[in-house]
Amino acid sequence: YITHSYIITLNKLPSDAFKGLTALTWLSVSNNELKFVPAG
Repeated sequence: YITHSYIITLNKLPSDAFKGLTALTWLSVSNNELKFVPAG
């Protein structure tokens, strides 16, 4: 289960290398009914 704190931390990360991971994370979070907007 992904907490809001984890999501906020992920947003603060220089997600250039995490864009692919962020997309997958968005799908996982969507299943958890948490609204997540990937930074960048």
